[in-house]
Amino acid sequence: MKNKERPRLEINLSEKQILGNDGCNNFTGAIKSLDGNKVIFGAIATTRKLCMDMDVTDRFHQNMSNVQSFSLKALKLHFYDKEENELFVFQKID
Repeated sequence: MKNKERPRLEINLSEKQILGNDGCNNFTGAIKSLDGNKVIFGAIATTRKLCMDMDVTDRFHQNMSNVQSFSLKALKLHFYDKEENELFVFQKID
């Protein structure tokens, strides 16, 4: 059985915090650095549920640790690594 939840991300710029769900576990963390379109996330704390399919969760955290920059196009937030490879695309939903 696959996990039913899709990864989601909320960003609080005034508090320099992120939170959301990685597809299995809830997470929270800090925005370590934000300058122009460059962003670095600090350590991320997660709940510790074991889900049937940990592939999405594992890739999510690996990618989050590699985020170096972002772009905002329409209502989509794109994150990139240092070689400008796209790691994530999040769609604004509210």
